[in-house]
Amino acid sequence: MNIYDTITADQIEDGDQIAVSNSEGVPDYLENVRVEDLGAVIMVSGDSDNTGDRVTYMLSPDAYVDLWAV
Repeated sequence: MNIYDTITADQIEDGDQIAVSNSEGVPDYLENVRVEDLGAVIMVSGDSDNTGDRVTYMLSPDAYVDLWAV
């Protein structure tokens, strides 16, 4: 996976491929991302390349995430 940009959570768009750190600090690479701006938090869900499951993260709007591609 190639990281090609770093953005804040409030810039994530539906369909982006992003990497976020899970609770252990390990990068979790998400595909088919859906994002919902709840004001104080950004709710991001996507298919995890780490677990194979659909996961959800609650991020602060100014949290950094990486955009990736193969």
